[in-house]
Amino acid sequence: MTDDEVKAICRGIAPAIKKHVRESIAEVGTESLADIIVSAVKAATAPFENRIAALEARGYKGLHTPGTGYSKGDSVTFDGSLWIARDSTFETPGDGATKWQLAAKRGRDARR
Repeated sequence: MTDDEVKAICRGIAPAIKKHVRESIAEVGTESLADIIVSAVKAATAPFENRIAALEARGYKGLHTPGTGYSKGDSVTFDGSLWIARDSTFETPGDGATKWQLAAKRGRDARR
């Protein structure tokens, strides 16, 4: 993740944190500011937890195996090239495949 992407995420959750801190201080009054901030950060970032877990589960699945199901975002090697699934599929990557995106074309010396 780039610095710009991190900054964009922080800008997006800052208003939610600020709102939560204000509401917590008004309700509790005696709770420590650190506890309120921790609670606010957890509340603001909770929606991202499932998304992060899903993104981390994606990845390189190795050589394509015919008949195997692949999820959107999975990547495989087929015929010396790297392919990324555009949607869930049992399709074989290659020419005419609609659910795969070519990510890196095999080089001149790629073995078949």
